[in-house]
Amino acid sequence: MFIILLSIFNLIFSLDLKYVSQHSLIDLKFYNISSFEKYGFRLKNNETGNIILQPFQDINYFYLCDQEYKVANPENYCTKIIDLKANTDNNLGVYSTLYDSLIFLFHEETQMKLFFDQSINVIDIDNNLYYKCFDFFAGYNNLAFILDSKLNYNTTMNIQLYTNISNNSTHIEASLVDRNTQKKYLFLNATKLNYFYTLSHEIKYTLYFSPPIEEKIHSMLCMTFSDYKEYFFDNYTHTIPIISGGFYTFRSSLEKEWNISSEYYPTIFYFYLNGSKSSN
Repeated sequence: MFIILLSIFNLIFSLDLKYVSQHSLIDLKFYNISSFEKYGFRLKNNETGNIILQPFQDINYFYLCDQEYKVANPENYCTKIIDLKANTDNNLGVYSTLYDSLIFLFHEETQMKLFFDQSINVIDIDNNLYYKCFDFFAGYNNLAFILDSKLNYNTTMNIQLYTNISNNSTHIEASLVDRNTQKKYLFLNATKLNYFYTLSHEIKYTLYFSPPIEEKIHSMLCMTFSDYKEYFFDNYTHTIPIISGGFYTFRSSLEKEWNISSEYYPTIFYFYLNGSKSSN
């Protein structure tokens, strides 16, 4: 018995559970724990806010553990969470903040994203031509995104908003605020929007984003940043109801070179970039 227990503890202490970041695409096939025939990863815990999990397929159940040794016996030592629906903001509530990280443990492969609804997301905007996309299936007030930059010159921000809400009087809201003075520099209110704004290097910005509160919504915020003076945007949009599936296409160009890429999210709503050098 002692040898068996010792083997189990050695196995637990040898676990290398990878950390994941909020809003990132998590594909469980890359987080296999072969010794337990399960899939698992760590998430750095947050002092405040509910954990929101967005699976791309329905999940019958999974375990949420707060310490590594519990992974060997999750049925007795971890919290079992059942019946999570795909393409939904599943609210797991506020988990204990006594622990620095939380362990998510699954029995089968799936894909997902997750975040804390009161987190302040920090976005590095320096020389960054990659689109950052955040999608939501519920309404929230003032989700915060700090735009972090160490540049000594201005930056161009492209912000795109989209939602499938059916009530024309209800819109996505986004505002750009100086986090030192709280002065508001920009307020956007629309169901869909493709907008450019020049960020001053002398101002420390925070972007607040509020998806609308309505049944069966899907809202998306996308941002990219460029210091190219020649940067411009050719917009071709194939408009479809988001919930029905299909493609929403943005084509972007740089006069000097093409250097924009994007993550591909295999959700009901597909977002991708396609572009070429300018023909001018």
